[in-house]
Amino acid sequence: MFYRLFFMRTLATTPATPYFILPETPAAACLHYLRHHGLTTRNELVTRTGFSQPTVTRAVTALIQAQLVQERPDLIFSSGPGRPRVPVELAPSPRLHVGVSIFAHEYFVGYFDTKGRTVRHRQVPYTLSRTTPEKLWEHISTSIHLTGSSLGLPIANIGISTIGTVDDQGTVTMPLPGWGTINCTEKLLTEFGAPVSVADIATSLAAAELFSAPTGPVPPTLVLVADDTFATIVDGVAAPIKSTQPTTVQALIDAATPVVHEANIQRIILAGASFVRDQDLRSHVGQKLSTSGKDTIELRLIPERELEM
Repeated sequence: MFYRLFFMRTLATTPATPYFILPETPAAACLHYLRHHGLTTRNELVTRTGFSQPTVTRAVTALIQAQLVQERPDLIFSSGPGRPRVPVELAPSPRLHVGVSIFAHEYFVGYFDTKGRTVRHRQVPYTLSRTTPEKLWEHISTSIHLTGSSLGLPIANIGISTIGTVDDQGTVTMPLPGWGTINCTEKLLTEFGAPVSVADIATSLAAAELFSAPTGPVPPTLVLVADDTFATIVDGVAAPIKSTQPTTVQALIDAATPVVHEANIQRIILAGASFVRDQDLRSHVGQKLSTSGKDTIELRLIPERELEM
């Protein structure tokens, strides 16, 4: 059993470029709030995002012009003196987002709308050890085309979650003999004309945890994917730091314990087949790491089916 450690910290403590951060610009913050809360007013966005009224007004106008948000004059309401307020909500998606999850014996392709809902999804049995990197990306490109062939909407971006490790340039190192490093971003960007981002599975799960929180900060969180990667969420910034590759359960615990202490981890998420299928393993690792922290730590297991998409 092999593990890799990725520790996501604040920009102040590492020069690494973060893979994922919470929305910071006014338009991104407004869109994030609308994704989670739906119909709302500009005044509510001012309150929830902390930006000024003129800033939120400009941000909402830009989102409307980008066809990501629409006004609902049919739901206009008045709450006292002044002009009636026209609420806004997410518009029907003008573009779709593609997600690809790569595992050792299969991969998944999904199309998602602006809200994050699955539009179409395909599971593809495909054993990586029996193919080559070039054939894998050709196969994935074909599956992306086939999955979205009749949807009639352009692709906004492509996100890839994969086994192995990923550096700051999106280069993947697969745990397979003879594969070496792989850079798929240029090929997919050329073929689909959409931005491409790549992350390891643990970092992708950490990002999903980060963006699924509708309001408030996400507590410091450690994500451990058995046989693959570590990641954590600290201060809403994802910046992986490569560490040792433990090959035993005790080595895994020894490698993770300093992270739990240093980042004051409050939540541990276990994922991957080894943890899902072996209750004794997850209980042992969870118990050792939970008791190594300063405070009470929440422990959660992600079922295999939720790793697919």
